[in-house]
Amino acid sequence: ASDVYKRQASDVYKRQAQLQAGDYLLTAQHQQDQSETFFLQLLRGTGIAGLSGMPQQKPLGAGVLLRPFLQFPKQALLDYLQEKKIPYISDPANQDPRYDRTRVREQLLPLLENLGWPHAVATVARTAENLGDVHELVDDWFALYWDRHQSDHPGLQEDALSLGFLQRLSPTRQRMFLRGWLQRLQCPLPSRARLEVLQDALMTATAKSIQWEGGACRIQGKTLYLSRAPEFDDNWQEGSWDISRPLPFRGWECRLLAQGSGEGVSHALLAECAEANLYWRRRQNGERSRMANGQHRTVKNIMLEAGIPPEWRANIPLLWDEAGHLLCIPGYYLAPWVC
Repeated sequence: ASDVYKRQASDVYKRQAQLQAGDYLLTAQHQQDQSETFFLQLLRGTGIAGLSGMPQQKPLGAGVLLRPFLQFPKQALLDYLQEKKIPYISDPANQDPRYDRTRVREQLLPLLENLGWPHAVATVARTAENLGDVHELVDDWFALYWDRHQSDHPGLQEDALSLGFLQRLSPTRQRMFLRGWLQRLQCPLPSRARLEVLQDALMTATAKSIQWEGGACRIQGKTLYLSRAPEFDDNWQEGSWDISRPLPFRGWECRLLAQGSGEGVSHALLAECAEANLYWRRRQNGERSRMANGQHRTVKNIMLEAGIPPEWRANIPLLWDEAGHLLCIPGYYLAPWVC
């Protein structure tokens, strides 16, 4: 059943590229799915965009994705399916505790109900919906300021911002505007810490390049430019690697740095990693990475969350240790326990 489910889910995402103007794709996410998404995003330290959960509708391809059941309890949908004798598929992976969402569903939400919050699922889903309103206001605010920036600086392309414009914003508005700009360009967002490093660079113009997992910005003159993570050629060689050797692919370099001297560094690994047997290789179908807590996560999900474009996933270099830990994907991912 799990393979059937995965094939059907894969077919849904393939159809998105085929949606034409006026087409609608409906999915059956429900109230509990919304609550689970809220907690997963909360525990990842996300902002308003993540905490607002899944929108009831959004553009998809040239059409629209609709989620009409987000306000319906899961049990209500199951009761309806049983009453009408409508067949459906249950994915066994939904009971697998190796997955974060399963642990939220099977352990965290029942715990909240047992502690005295019997309506926790509905309450959290409603909170996500309320935050969706705030997110919409933030989007409206960004659109207003983006139009102002473009009007004041008509010579700049969309991947460039005026330093003077940014410097006139308060720190909070700077962060909001930078996040909106990066989302507009479909670039993975930096962490709060890296965003603050970028803000310092904007005000002092001392650092010429600021990198994070999935992107980078460079300062040239009075302009901030977005730098895309480099593509990797098809000919890089897999194999073991130590820090005394060059990286087996172009566009990146590896350096030993004293603690605290990592200005402009995209990924900084703990010194202990240099003592392990490391190797670079490409992704393999169905593989999992061992996490620090002993759990496993699929490399596919790690890549999805890191925002790696689908067309890059088969060839992008992955740094592993001999214990089966995925340590780094250049430009996109760094295991949290090695930094």
